[in-house]
Formats: sequence, structure tokens, C-alpha cells
Amino acid sequence: MKKIGIIGLGYWYGAFRLARALRESTRAKLVAVAEPDKDRLKKFTDVFPAESHTNIEDVLTRKDIEIVLVTPQTVDIPAYTGAAAEAGKHIILGPRMAMTLHEADRVVDAVWYAGVKTVSLEGEAIFENPAIKSRVERGEIGDIVHVTGASHSSIAEDWFCSGNPGWFADPEKVPGGAFLDYAIYLIHALRWYTGSEVKEINFARVSNLIHKNLKLEDWGFAFLTLQNGITATLEASWTITTPQMTKPSPKLNSYNRLELIGTEGRIITDIIPYPYELILSREHPYWVTIRTPQGLMTEEAPPVHPFLDHLIECINEDRSTVCSCEDAREALKVVLASYRAAKTHKPVILSN
Repeated sequence: MKKIGIIGLGYWYGAFRLARALRESTRAKLVAVAEPDKDRLKKFTDVFPAESHTNIEDVLTRKDIEIVLVTPQTVDIPAYTGAAAEAGKHIILGPRMAMTLHEADRVVDAVWYAGVKTVSLEGEAIFENPAIKSRVERGEIGDIVHVTGASHSSIAEDWFCSGNPGWFADPEKVPGGAFLDYAIYLIHALRWYTGSEVKEINFARVSNLIHKNLKLEDWGFAFLTLQNGITATLEASWTITTPQMTKPSPKLNSYNRLELIGTEGRIITDIIPYPYELILSREHPYWVTIRTPQGLMTEEAPPVHPFLDHLIECINEDRSTVCSCEDAREALKVVLASYRAAKTHKPVILSN
């Protein structure tokens, strides 16, 4: 059984989900958590019992811990990931891996040098909808010609039911607002399903539509062209609700929609709050709905963690992961290029 450590509780969504899954896992066990904020650390370990530490080195120096979840606030992810790699730990990497592309490159280099395996939590669409990739590869909708992605939600809360965005909306802690928060997941899905990298940001805009006083945008849009000629539109916002001291999370009002438009059909999928697929294809001349009865964001959701299962399989079989830190770096590159296009009002061509 693999022993797991968590370092950082900034992106608490990921930490809570992994810890919940580990309660019933037969393959791995949570043994230690490190977080400098003592109050948050106590609240977390009261719910998910494990050794608690305020220093990440106390977790990383444990020889029995083989895998760590790296989920501090974005500004700390490069240092935490570098330290984890140097300690020889395999890594589940939290979203928004760095403040800059240069920092992301340093993370990738550290992981490569250490020879450890990584999988990024940004690959949600890849792991939650594996059947879509098979449908695309079988040519069920013909050739993909365009992809649309739209994620609309409330601002992330910096702790469970806190009603406060905290570091998620602080430009000193994270390099972007709503567009980064959600578009980065869509970019992973776009690259995965099309098998192509983004060539150009043709057009991009960001704005504050609802939250006028935020230092980061609450809405963003980009039109992209991929190297294989496929085009895509991405829209992401924090405009549905505001954080509230309520339960359940206001994110239950969110939706995260991806549409693959092909020459002979299309596939539409949404994973929040209730996963489903809509399919129109050669095999399905009328719309067919495939729905998952339990959603990812509800308390009744099954305690699964496909990222961890995939990483364990790759460790045991010594093979590469999908959605690695290199993939996270590519997605960040697209987001940061979109911000440049929005700022300059000019297209941005991405280098290979």
C-alpha cells in the first residue's frame, strides 16, 4: 500500500477530495499533512486524521512516503514541487503550477532531473470522461473541426464555506483570475481530444463584469487556432454567484461545458455538478444522453480519485503519465499568451 503525504492546503478542494478518497482506498493511505497555517491544519486533520506538520520538510524527509499531493497557493507551488522532486517523491500537482512560464520551466526541469512521475489535477476532463477520447479516435463524429469550452462559476472560496476568495483573487499569489481558474482545465481537454498544440491566440479579452473591485478578472474569452488547423473558443467566468457562508458550495450552480464539433456529429459534455454526455454521431443519428447519477461536487459523490489511481499504475508499470507537469506547463503557456493578447489587443503566436 502506498503512503501519501499532502503538502499545502491552499487548494483545499484537491486536498479534501484526495483525503476523502483515501479513506476507502485499498491501494494508498494518507499518513501526513503539512500546512503552515495551524488553524487550517487542525481543521483538516480533525476531519482526515493524519500526522500534522507546519513544515513541509517533515513530510518530505519521511522515507515511507512515496507520493505527495502538492496543493499550496500558486505562488508556493514551484518551491514545494521542486522540494518534493528533490526528495524523490512522485507528485500529484495542484492546478496553476506557477506564476510565470520561467517558474514552470524550473518545475519541469526539477521533475525531469529527479526522475519522478507527476500527474496534474488540471486533467479533470481527461480522467472523468475517458470514453470521449475513444469516440473521437473511432471517428464517431468524423473529423473535429472546432471545439468550444465554457466554464462559469462563482469565485473559488479559500476554505470550505468561507465566503472569501482569499488568495484565489490576489495577483501576488496567482497569475490570473477567472480565465486562468477554469480555462486551464479546458485547454488540457482541448489538447487531449484534438492531439494538437495551440498555434495562435487569435483574439482574447478579459474584464470585470460583476466583481468590479477585484484586482483580477472575473470573465475571460479567447479564440484559438491549433497547429492542425482546428479552431477553438474558450470562455470562463466567476459571474454566476458570489461566495456565501452557505452549504452546499455555490459551485453547485456552476457548469463546465465542452463541445467537440465534428464533420459528422458532435459531443457535448459537462462535469459540474452532474456529469453527462450528449452525443450526435454516425451511430446516434438523434441526440443520446449518457448521465452519471452522482456529481463530483456533491456530498453523495463516490470517493474516487482517478489521478491517484493513474499515478500508482504508472509507478508500478514504470510508464509515463497523461497530464504530467509538462502538460501543465503547456496549458499555462496558452493561458499566459491569452492574457498578453487581451492586454495588447493583438494576436499572439506561440513558439513550439
